[in-house]
Amino acid sequence: MKQTLAICLLLLGAFSMQAQSAGEAAAYMGQIGESIEEMKGETWSYLKAATRGRSARTLERKRQSIIEELKNVKSEIRKIGAFKGDRSYQQEVINYLDMTDIVLREDYAKIMDMEDIAERSYDGMEAYLLAKDIAGEKMDSAFSIYKNAEEAFANKYGVNLIEGEKTKKDEKIAKANKALKYYNRIFLEVFRAQVQEAYVVEALNNADLVSLEQNLNALKTAVAKAQANLDTFSTFGGDKKLLYSAQRLLKYYENSCANNLPKLVDFYVKKDNFDRLQKKMEATKKRDLTQEDVDAFNAAVEDYNKMVPEFNNVNERNNEAREQAIKSWEDGVEDFFDQHA
Repeated sequence: MKQTLAICLLLLGAFSMQAQSAGEAAAYMGQIGESIEEMKGETWSYLKAATRGRSARTLERKRQSIIEELKNVKSEIRKIGAFKGDRSYQQEVINYLDMTDIVLREDYAKIMDMEDIAERSYDGMEAYLLAKDIAGEKMDSAFSIYKNAEEAFANKYGVNLIEGEKTKKDEKIAKANKALKYYNRIFLEVFRAQVQEAYVVEALNNADLVSLEQNLNALKTAVAKAQANLDTFSTFGGDKKLLYSAQRLLKYYENSCANNLPKLVDFYVKKDNFDRLQKKMEATKKRDLTQEDVDAFNAAVEDYNKMVPEFNNVNERNNEAREQAIKSWEDGVEDFFDQHA
């Protein structure tokens, strides 16, 4: 009986020590988690803003602030020290913070430098978005280090991890990351047409007929390719709104190429003919001008004068249609992120 009682007391003592150890380990984890949770939220807020169209340059002060905060948090974690001589969890948390620091210092500095180039060409934008994706994957890897270390430490010391607000936040971040990657793929197809149309508009503003015709043909090709690519895209978890918004914007570019832009090109063809004949008339003495020269010039003047009001009307309609199409696309993007990020 005494022997049985002694065994029971030993077991109770062991259970009591284990419970005490688990409680201390949980408190230790809570102390570390408290130090990094706010910083993690600020980091995600920065990444979300940077990926959702906010210029990295406009967010530079925020980036520098988070880098400084990372340094402070690492100092706090080091001061907390090891748990009963076990530095494994502390070290992995510091590894997570170090990797986050490197991505923010190096990767996002490069992303900021790539912004200006990205706006000028499809290849530049593709490289820019790829750099963002790689930075995001590195951040995911860094966070995995933290989560794995948290689970390993909890298992080692018998801490029961309960799903709470932090876990829900992590799930939201993971979901938002998927949404951002999906958006980037669709945006790249939209940008394929957008950047080419920008060249068309530039040629129009410069009255450059050769460049206008070349870039109009390139725009038709870009739109057709983007539409074909989007036809292969699936919806985002059943949500088709963003995909449809992109397709509607590309439909505007298609209609513009088929209806409005050719009329603008025709105007510049007639204007070019008028300018050429006018120079000839001015360079030729009146007595050397033939009736054929005069008739050709008068016809060119008549054509040009007729085309001016039509050009203005078509150009205005095209600009209005562009504004509406882009606003519809931007509203679709905003709705998509409001729902999924």
